[in-house]
Amino acid sequence: MNSLPGKIIIVDDEPVHMEAIERAINEALPGCEIGKAGSLAEYRRLLERFTPDIALIDLNLPDGKAIEALESPIEDARFPVLIMTSFGSEKWAVEAIKTGALDYMVKSHETFLDMPRTLERSMREWSLIQDRKQAREALRQSEEVFRQIAVNSRDVYWLMVPGSRALIYVNPAYEQVYNRSIESLKEHPLSWLEVVHPADVARVRESFTTGSGEGLNLEFRVLQPEEGVRWLWARTFPITDDTGAVRRILGVASDITDRKEIEEQQLVIQKLESIGVLAGGIAHDFNNLLTMIVGNICLAMMNMDQSDSAYERLKKAEGACETAKDLAYRLLTFSKGGDPVTKVVSPGGVLREAVDFFLAGSPIQGEYRIDEDLFPVEMDENQMRQVFYNLTINAKEAMPSGGTLRVAAKNKRLKGARKTDLKPGDYVNISFIDEGIGIRAADLNKIFDPYFTSTGLSTKKGKGLGLAICHSIVQKHGGSIHAESVEGEGATFEIYLPAYKEPEE
Repeated sequence: MNSLPGKIIIVDDEPVHMEAIERAINEALPGCEIGKAGSLAEYRRLLERFTPDIALIDLNLPDGKAIEALESPIEDARFPVLIMTSFGSEKWAVEAIKTGALDYMVKSHETFLDMPRTLERSMREWSLIQDRKQAREALRQSEEVFRQIAVNSRDVYWLMVPGSRALIYVNPAYEQVYNRSIESLKEHPLSWLEVVHPADVARVRESFTTGSGEGLNLEFRVLQPEEGVRWLWARTFPITDDTGAVRRILGVASDITDRKEIEEQQLVIQKLESIGVLAGGIAHDFNNLLTMIVGNICLAMMNMDQSDSAYERLKKAEGACETAKDLAYRLLTFSKGGDPVTKVVSPGGVLREAVDFFLAGSPIQGEYRIDEDLFPVEMDENQMRQVFYNLTINAKEAMPSGGTLRVAAKNKRLKGARKTDLKPGDYVNISFIDEGIGIRAADLNKIFDPYFTSTGLSTKKGKGLGLAICHSIVQKHGGSIHAESVEGEGATFEIYLPAYKEPEE
């Protein structure tokens, strides 16, 4: 903004004063447009056709006082106003400034001569007032944007006073994430700690109650009534003024449960890949040794009478070798996914046929909800039967006294990652739900490890590889498998297999 006015209004009913002010302005500011009025009424009519950069108004006019013409507060005025009076009066000066005047001046020969500098100083002050007004408006708009973001965000936002921990603001997402009301938080600022996971609460309490509250970066778990354990990532940022002093602390807490679950899956995959390389090498060498052993057993049996007592022992040894070969095959399947030989099929028929076969003669009742319009899937039928076999065996072992195994298959379109790192797209979702003893929460992230078991069956015919093999086969088919369970309430295993798409020509 120019520090010198280009348009000025002078309102004074004394011609001598009007002429003196006009002469001083013309001498200092040649070319400046000057509008003149002798009363409040004339001033108001003049404003209809002439908007000044600044107005000089005599305090006492024939039809009222200049204060009546002021726009209050001064920040909202269209232009600044200087009040002029023939007699200095602190009372009127204060009243004028309160009402919306920029300043006031006592009329004298000296003040008329100094008028150009007075105008320049007043315009600079007016410019600062307008800058502050624009800054406040920009701040108001940014606060409104922040409020809109905070109100509609699923993340928890809060503002607090540094040091005192006094909360200034917390957004509505707090109530959903922490299952507590904002009012209760204001009354008891640490009440949200009640929903923090017991294993994390001491660490979280120390982080939030010590130090200045700046630069916090913390991951922890909370317990929600419907969704169970959720992971949060909380961090804080200082808000400083122009001098660098911290005036506020902004905090953000984001739900990172999906990210944590994907990270855990990636760790499982990396672990299985590492173990798979070792298992593949062992299985290859093991197979070579078994071939030599079986060959020699067969040669010995060929040169021996079947009535010989050693013949029966060799027969049992041959059977044990066949069992060992089966274990070697399992190791190879785990290590390589068995190099699936795929074809496009509907998985529903293979699923029901396999589960029916493996449940035959057991006290387990199969209950099926398999949609008829399942997407076709490109898969190795034999390998996928092995997956269904292992999951069925797992359910049978979890329900030794009988129960119901619910098997379902349906089409599902994934829009984003949740419990899997699968790409968005069409999938066939297959689930096995048992009524068994369930899986401890501490064991859920280990059940796909080779030979891990909570049922004491890891030494029985290689069954400790069952779920590891399922994981390996499903991964090789471009799918995903995961488990959910509450101890004592059964377990659910879910498989996602990508739907087959015709190749684009």
